[in-house]
Amino acid sequence: MSVARPICLLLGFILGAPGPGLSATPAPAVAGEIVVPVAATGDIAAQARSWRIEDFHSDVRVLATGAVEVSERIRVRFDGSFNGIYRTIPIEYRDTRNFNVTLRLDVTAVEDGSGAPLRYELSRERHYRKIKIWVPGAENASRTVVIRYRAENALLHFSEDELEWDELYWNVTGDEWPVPIEASSVRVQLPGEVTGIRARAFTGRYGSTETGADVSVSESARTIEARSREGLGIHEGLTLVVAWDARAAAGGEYVVHRPGAVEQALEFLRSNWPLAIPALVFFFMYRIWSKNGKDPEKRPVAAQYEPPERMTPFEVGVLVDNRPDMRDVTSTLVDLAVRGWLVIEQVENEKLFGLVKDRDYAFELQKPISAAGELKPHERELLHALFGGGSDMRVEASDLANSFYEDLPAIKSAVFDQLVEDGYYRRRPDRVQGAWIGAGIFGGGGLAVLGIAAASNWGMSVLTVILAAALSALTIIGFGLLMPARTVKGARTQEAILGFEEFLDRVESDRFRRMISGPEMFERFLPYAMALGVEKKWAAAFADIYREPPNWYRGPGYATFRPSLLVADLGSMSSATASAMTTAPRSVGSSGMSGGGGFSGGGFGGGGGGAF
Repeated sequence: MSVARPICLLLGFILGAPGPGLSATPAPAVAGEIVVPVAATGDIAAQARSWRIEDFHSDVRVLATGAVEVSERIRVRFDGSFNGIYRTIPIEYRDTRNFNVTLRLDVTAVEDGSGAPLRYELSRERHYRKIKIWVPGAENASRTVVIRYRAENALLHFSEDELEWDELYWNVTGDEWPVPIEASSVRVQLPGEVTGIRARAFTGRYGSTETGADVSVSESARTIEARSREGLGIHEGLTLVVAWDARAAAGGEYVVHRPGAVEQALEFLRSNWPLAIPALVFFFMYRIWSKNGKDPEKRPVAAQYEPPERMTPFEVGVLVDNRPDMRDVTSTLVDLAVRGWLVIEQVENEKLFGLVKDRDYAFELQKPISAAGELKPHERELLHALFGGGSDMRVEASDLANSFYEDLPAIKSAVFDQLVEDGYYRRRPDRVQGAWIGAGIFGGGGLAVLGIAAASNWGMSVLTVILAAALSALTIIGFGLLMPARTVKGARTQEAILGFEEFLDRVESDRFRRMISGPEMFERFLPYAMALGVEKKWAAAFADIYREPPNWYRGPGYATFRPSLLVADLGSMSSATASAMTTAPRSVGSSGMSGGGGFSGGGFGGGGGGAF
């Protein structure tokens, strides 16, 4: 088992097991030597000034609470006149899945080498906490600055088989300094009951695996010390990885506090706060749906023995679920056939010299289209689309492919308009849903654009804001699909339809069987049963009552006719016709084409700084 583990997210219960690769976004390099022109009329002479870090020492104390206290002692040599230095420490990191991990950092004191407080200012620049420090006498002299801060969420916790260990992966100096660091060192103090201490140190630029530092471990004192053997160049740093057994003894208590599931969840949400936006969108949409999208309160459904008066199978099928399905269209064909407007015929077309027979279905118009004024608009639209406005008296289902799909929107639009006109809806369900789908796409897209800009400015993960935008869009769209609301009349009629469906579905029971008035009842209600998806149950109830094939359907010669055979044939007709009606031509031109290692610059801490 390697002692060095790369940084990872501690929220495995949400995102899976932690993995390597957590890193802060690198900052652009800053020149280490600054040339300041001297103001003089006609002069081009310039006075050069520079600075460097003579020594960088860090004391790190790991507390039993899981917090880490850090004291950085930085001795800087100023050549020329300066006001002070600034230190930038990353506080936003990425895990292997590119979610945010936030280091909660609190600066407690800034002092000079003798312990006197120094003036400083704190600010946020992208993913950095910036500490701007004024240093008295920073002119041709060496000055010492001590920065003390406390960090939460800086430890890693691992479990593998029966092994449990904790880890501090700390980028001591940072690898973004624009000047050399002549000497660097670190001392880590662990809690008193820690055992099984292991440590490694790395030096060099980000990603370097060079072990150019001496490491010493004192088990008795629970201390680890590391010192670079040579000075660090520009953008080079010192990184220390320390691991220890999580428990003081087998079965004992954890030496350092491990966050539980709730703490991990809260920490994840704190680091990835944009993911709270979909929750706010959910409650906002729920309130809108509760106010505008809910049907009137439903009453108990009672069995009904007739369909709602003056409603066609198409209207019944749409009102029950707010959708115009293809079975609503094909059930209308059967209804028109039962009412004498057309005849449905099963035909077989021979291919390959009669070796292969292809089943198709033909529709023959029995009345002139000019008489269709007595029909409802969606029925007229269907007949006109099917028979070319009356120019064709016979058409086969296969002939509808690649053309009929253009007429479907007008047919569906007509039935929606009729339902609104008759007072079942205040607004058309398809337009209500379409508006909310558009709002979801537009809102999610706008949130993504703004979120990406904000994430770039704050140094946060783009994945977090994109996921938040996508979840928000899906939430709006999901509620939008539920938003169409029926009127009181529509809700009461839907209850009647559900009661009628119960009758059709349970007609074989003793309670409902006595309501069968005769064989003609089978044909009259069959289209409604097809629209509601209970035609097989309806047919089974008439096995001994409906014994002759209807004159509006010409099928194969039945040796023994049964209603179930007719329903099976009509089911095949519906499937074949629906497939042909929805087939569109293919678009032209489209095509579809930590464990085990470590490196310098990884882990928490790090960053760099500059002089001003």
